[in-house]
Amino acid sequence: MYAKSLPQFADGKLYGCLIEFSTIAQDWAYKQGGFISVAGSFGVMATGGKYSTTLKVIINDIALPTLTTTPSPPASAFFVSKSWTSRERLVASSPSNIPGAIFVVFQPDVIEKVLKALENDRVDIVFNRKPGGADVPISIDTSVEETLPDGSKKRSMTATLEFLDCAQRVIGALK
Repeated sequence: MYAKSLPQFADGKLYGCLIEFSTIAQDWAYKQGGFISVAGSFGVMATGGKYSTTLKVIINDIALPTLTTTPSPPASAFFVSKSWTSRERLVASSPSNIPGAIFVVFQPDVIEKVLKALENDRVDIVFNRKPGGADVPISIDTSVEETLPDGSKKRSMTATLEFLDCAQRVIGALK
């Protein structure tokens, strides 16, 4: 649906950089192909002189034909790249204050995999609905700036370029 850069400030000071996203997918692992809304953000956040890589995933099941949504928080969420996952780099995971969401923090070096994925306009994540359960793969197309009413996509590099500039400032300020 969209991806956009979202700088994070506290007391007027830049402390984080995110790409916020929203997409529609099908859940074949738990919902027999039922449609879901997957939204959230990923990026870097600095605190205490260090930074970490973050991922927030918000899941809503979509009921047809009414299109009503029901929050359904994942049990876990990770970045993936081919056969690699960020699981071994997990620092903390907790429910978010948003219904249907989980907030996950990873070691700083995970951002390197995210940056590599951004080169191809595609960041891949997985989530599961129960601990130890099957993971649902989701691809985030970071080149989609907006989905128009007719379903066509307005594409640009804006989200990626703004995120890269922002992340460089946050990480650079820590050195």
